[in-house]
Amino acid sequence: MKKIVLAAALLLSLPLFTPAQKKVFKEVSDGMSSTTMPIMQGKSLVGYLAFTKLEKINADSFHYKINIMDENLNDIGTVLFSEKKLFLQSVAIEQDVLCLGYLQSNLIESDYSRREYRKKKDTEDENVLTQFVDLSGKIIATNRIKVEIEHTPPMIDAQHRGPVKLKREIELHNISQKGFALFYSDERNASLVTYNTRGEQTWHTSFLPEIYSHMLVCGYAVYFLKWNTDNQTPYEGGYELFGYNTLNNTKLPGMKLNDDQGNALKVLAFDVDPGTGRPYIAGNIINKRYSQFWFTGKGIIKGMYSGVFTIYIDGPSKSDIHEQYTYWNGMEHPLIPGISRKGYFEDAETYARMSSAFRDYDGNTYFAASGMVKSPRWGCIASSIITAPLILPPLIILNTGTEKTKFTDGLLLKLDKEGKLSIVTTFPGYHTGYRPARMFYSEYSYIRKFNTVADADTKTTYLIDYDKKKILIYNVAQNKVVRTIQRKDGDITTTVYPAKEGHIMVSEYNEKEKSTTVSIESL
Repeated sequence: MKKIVLAAALLLSLPLFTPAQKKVFKEVSDGMSSTTMPIMQGKSLVGYLAFTKLEKINADSFHYKINIMDENLNDIGTVLFSEKKLFLQSVAIEQDVLCLGYLQSNLIESDYSRREYRKKKDTEDENVLTQFVDLSGKIIATNRIKVEIEHTPPMIDAQHRGPVKLKREIELHNISQKGFALFYSDERNASLVTYNTRGEQTWHTSFLPEIYSHMLVCGYAVYFLKWNTDNQTPYEGGYELFGYNTLNNTKLPGMKLNDDQGNALKVLAFDVDPGTGRPYIAGNIINKRYSQFWFTGKGIIKGMYSGVFTIYIDGPSKSDIHEQYTYWNGMEHPLIPGISRKGYFEDAETYARMSSAFRDYDGNTYFAASGMVKSPRWGCIASSIITAPLILPPLIILNTGTEKTKFTDGLLLKLDKEGKLSIVTTFPGYHTGYRPARMFYSEYSYIRKFNTVADADTKTTYLIDYDKKKILIYNVAQNKVVRTIQRKDGDITTTVYPAKEGHIMVSEYNEKEKSTTVSIESL
């Protein structure tokens, strides 16, 4: 099976090229696979790593090659080694030492009968493998941590091809001037492990293998958001913040993500504030009364969200955690002019389904959203009236609801430092067709997505709006769209990704030639 050399991980960010410089990636031959990943140091991209599985040595082992490249994709080192089957999941760098995190298991992407599978499962040695490499290509150290992986047995007389996976894939981050933080979760525990740049383990702590939705490293602090759901907690809420100080291996103060009235909070962003360098969390305040309508248009138009919030983590103490809440439902707080109790923005004549959040360099929080409008389902209402004497048919008809909704233009909302919420701009674009309001979002033809690019030199933030047929690049400070890119032109499909500070990566996939051309362009 052919593999694309340019992996999705590479597309997350790419470095600055000269205007004429481009890189073309072709598909590789059968029997070989290659993955390219960005090498990250904190939020900065400093190079690339290409990991290639070569020929098979025996039933369990392969030859592998690692190409280390600088930010311009120039080769600076090569590593050749042999190991049992490996799957690269994360890469980080600190003090010119690379740390690579692999899942090692011969049961992944392998075909076994039921009998062979049972035998293999009982004898297979499965590990989280960390490999430490300098920039010349020398392997400094290799570590293994035995893990218990979820396996799905094959049906009788069927061949087995997974899923074989960790509960939470390996995540690696550098700790400035210290080393690396490794996080993963298997069937037994979630584990945080730290290493120095010599590849020596310096600390290992484990906790329950629950759902951990976010990991954030800021200085010497490692933070997590744990997601707990039960019958009493709204599905989109239930988050709990906790963390560790890796200098002294102590636990940091945490908190359950609820407001003062006990309303759960939906997280849209957990990141580092570009202005202060400190962590923050931003998102929606969930209205308990309508929380059962998650992921539906009905939830949006009924007022499932009461407002927005931002939480600032300014230091290691409980007193360093500051919360800011802005409500529009008017239940225990004043109404916001121009916004109804259910979150209808009167000037834009739309509801807002917020999907991401970010901070600018001036201390403002922004929420990117898709507009949503509603309309009565007159056919459903008329049918229920006509069949009213029959009792049962109208109940069946009305079960799907009397309202319908659709997604419309994009929106950008601003929460300033004083807590004032307003619409900054709208992005005209694709409108979906109407669907019954009780339908999940997945039933709509398209839901726009957003991303951001920051430029620390000019202290400018750009928002990328992925509409269905075009991509908009918006300068937040100047409040204007600076570029529009069509997504499809003949055999060429174009996608835009965040790149090095102040730049975007334009990826053009040629379906006819089976190749991907990437270029980096300044904003």
